[in-house]
This record gives sequence, structure tokens and C-alpha cells, in this order.
Amino acid sequence: MGKFDISDIKRQPKINLLDPEKNNSKKTKPRKSTRPAKHKKRIGRPPIVKDKRLTKKITVNLTETEFNKLGILADKNMGVPLPKLVRQLLKKDSYI
Repeated sequence: MGKFDISDIKRQPKINLLDPEKNNSKKTKPRKSTRPAKHKKRIGRPPIVKDKRLTKKITVNLTETEFNKLGILADKNMGVPLPKLVRQLLKKDSYI
């Protein structure tokens, strides 16, 4: 078996019979505009203001009875998570 020239197999470009001038033009990508891009509409909830972001964390160790009392108090307040409950209690008593 010898080597084959695959250039014979390649397709010839399509020819526009109605407008022969367009046959020689190459297809090019559209140029990007130099105008500034429009702001895309943001979807979802708005970003949180830097002053209101909760970025600092602490760890608190509690005894079993203290933890159970906080759990009961959380259940009375519609099952709020314990970290939110503790934060609201500190705010209520003007500690933070």
C-alpha cells in the first residue's frame, strides 16, 4: 500500500451562483466594538454592604445543660439557629 494524497478527497468550497463577487471573499469574524460594554443586568439578590457582612467568627464551648437551655429558647423563637439566637441576645442586651 502506498501513500495517498487526501487533497483529492477534500471538498471544494461552495460557490454562490447568484452573486459571483462574494465567492472570493473569506468569512471573517465580526470586529469587536471599541465602545465600552454595557453593564449586564445582575440577577439574584443584591450584594451585602461591607459594614453588614458577618466575617468574624468565634467558637464557644458550652456544657450540656447550657446547650439544652439554648435549644429550648431557640425552639420558642421559631427554631432559629443557635448562632443567630446568641447574636440577637447579645444585641438585645446591648453588648454588641
